[in-house]
Amino acid sequence: MSQAVDIGDVALPCRSSSYRRWFGGLSVAVAWLAIGLALIHPPHGSGLAVCWLKATTGIPCPGCGLTRSLSCVVRGLFSEAWSYHPFGLILAPVLLTIAIVGILPRGMRDRIAAAIARSPMWTDVAYVLLVVSFVGFGLYRALAHLAG
Repeated sequence: MSQAVDIGDVALPCRSSSYRRWFGGLSVAVAWLAIGLALIHPPHGSGLAVCWLKATTGIPCPGCGLTRSLSCVVRGLFSEAWSYHPFGLILAPVLLTIAIVGILPRGMRDRIAAAIARSPMWTDVAYVLLVVSFVGFGLYRALAHLAG
């Protein structure tokens, strides 16, 4: 059951689907896991191939290089991050925002949820753009690999 948050004269649901998509428990856990992995992972890789698609076919998956890219971002190696996977530069601040919101006091999270509930279209559009561009980049990179 969803609760309501009273912001001014409007009572808004505090956990809309738009809010949960970005800041739900699974999203927060994935954000913290990705940040932790980026912090402990060597920025230029561990020498072990972890992508089964690339290991078996030679074709990079949409996420190939993303861990190394995030690892470079957290160390300030932005050009190297770009060369491993451009989305590391986009995802790092997104993941950090999700992780921080996940540990904010409930009242602050409720205010963020209420703001999203007022205009969920922006967060929904941002989500769709992020997913479509990520998958599009992955397909482009895979097709470029096959062609070249």
